[in-house]
Amino acid sequence: MDVVHWHRAFNWTEAGPGLLTSGAEAHMYRIGPDDADERAPLVVKMSFPAGWATAAHTHTDDYTEIILAGEITVGRTTYGPGDVRVAHGGTGYGPLRAGPDGCEAILIFKSGDGLAKPLRASDAN
Repeated sequence: MDVVHWHRAFNWTEAGPGLLTSGAEAHMYRIGPDDADERAPLVVKMSFPAGWATAAHTHTDDYTEIILAGEITVGRTTYGPGDVRVAHGGTGYGPLRAGPDGCEAILIFKSGDGLAKPLRASDAN
């Protein structure tokens, strides 16, 4: 069996930019030789503007969130630079609110499904 070696390098501004309907900005790529494999882990750099907020929700996929700058409050807990959250797919949390300086974060979704699904407030952690 032949081993295929690959390496990609790019700037975040080139990585799947998109302004979400919520006003947050997302740049994303998949871990692998290209972005075609929808099952490959998904890495997302999120930029939440000051005061940004969204309702309680969940993600289908297990994921890790690393706060780079600013702060974000999830439910009653506020996270800042260097804080890491890890959640199992289907775990509800929220609501979320970005701090006065907004928030920059990296999210890594285990098998490529970063889609958020809304929850009732009573289902969130």
